[in-house]
Amino acid sequence: MSKDIAINSICFIEPGKSYLPELEAYTQFLSNFDIKVSRHTSVEQVPDDAGVIWIICGKAPTIPKRFKNTPIVVHEYASASVGRFAFLKDKLKRLLHPKPTYRIFLNKWVERQFNFKDKVPSFYRDMGVPDYFFNTEHSEKTYDFIYVGETSRLLAFHAELSALNQAGKSLAIIGSFDKSVEDLVSTLPHVELLGRKKQSEIPYFLSRAKTGLNLMPTERPYVYQTATKVYEYLAAGLPILSNSYQWIDDLASKHNETIVVKKQLDIKESWLQVDSALINFHPAKNGLEVYSWHAQLNSFGLFQALKLVP
Repeated sequence: MSKDIAINSICFIEPGKSYLPELEAYTQFLSNFDIKVSRHTSVEQVPDDAGVIWIICGKAPTIPKRFKNTPIVVHEYASASVGRFAFLKDKLKRLLHPKPTYRIFLNKWVERQFNFKDKVPSFYRDMGVPDYFFNTEHSEKTYDFIYVGETSRLLAFHAELSALNQAGKSLAIIGSFDKSVEDLVSTLPHVELLGRKKQSEIPYFLSRAKTGLNLMPTERPYVYQTATKVYEYLAAGLPILSNSYQWIDDLASKHNETIVVKKQLDIKESWLQVDSALINFHPAKNGLEVYSWHAQLNSFGLFQALKLVP
């Protein structure tokens, strides 16, 4: 299986229901190098002449024999398993997934959870932010706080959201939601569900908020993995309020003028104190380009190993 073959096409196999902004970022980035990108939900849909079969795991299918001339197979693990029996799920993937040419992990912690014992080369690829977030123009503030992302995680923060409401602070929530989230918000007059928005629309809503809110359940794997919304808030020039956990604590140490971490948010006084904590905040984007997709992918080791970028 030669790695010197010129690669002109990459076929991604993705889970059907997942939100994967990285695939849009890959597509836009690779188009600059005349790499044809296609997306599929099963290996059966991939054309015989695919240069690279890139599987977002999930489940990793066995590559049919008709692909015997395919030079590269990539397995990407953007997260460790979640939910009940997460450790068992990771172990089963280690035992059952076929051996690829390369593996990608979000970070070293995710790699350790799978603990593959073979010598397949691995690379790390953090999440990123589209360039247009860095061009967010600030407008009249409609909301004290804004939350973007997986709304089901907010169910673990009923007490905290109640305290926000008691403090008279307003919150806009962007993301798909079900009845359980709707029922929670129905008890909180200062909280508004805006529903799911296109990623390109999110900077507009960020511009109408004073502060970006990050609330993350303090459980595996969330506490060790990137909260993309935080990068989006930073890129848009927003200060950030978050509960405390390892990943955000580490990031806040690099941006202590921008990110306020509170260990207790279930009393209204904590929310009232946020204004004074951020009173000296001045939006600044210098040095934040490292969180852009362009920066992430331009230095992505796998692209360099495949000689896809100069």
